[in-house]
Amino acid sequence: MQDTHETTHTAHPDALIIRGQPVTLHAFTVDKLTVAELRELQAEIRAVVNRAPDSDPLGPEILGHLVNITLAAVRQQIPDIRREEVAEALDMHILMATLQGLDGLKAAAPSIFVATEGHA
Repeated sequence: MQDTHETTHTAHPDALIIRGQPVTLHAFTVDKLTVAELRELQAEIRAVVNRAPDSDPLGPEILGHLVNITLAAVRQQIPDIRREEVAEALDMHILMATLQGLDGLKAAAPSIFVATEGHA
């Protein structure tokens, strides 16, 4: 996009363009979510992290979970965002970054889930 000084600006590669503005999500991992948000997303995160090794990582059953997890991250910056707005803004780069971030949780998942179950 261009500003009034005719300088070209590009959005960060890990940014969604929502409502005409780039929304950068912190590497699309759950590390910036609050404990309350993690509790709310616990089933979503487990579904992605514990999916069958031979499943399609962007198949319809996983894709819905990735949209919901991304929605929670976007809500930190745009509280009134709708799921449909996030789903329309998502691209393959963002989905893969989110998936890779969640896949990195496999070793750390037990401690995260203990914290979300009220033991924090």
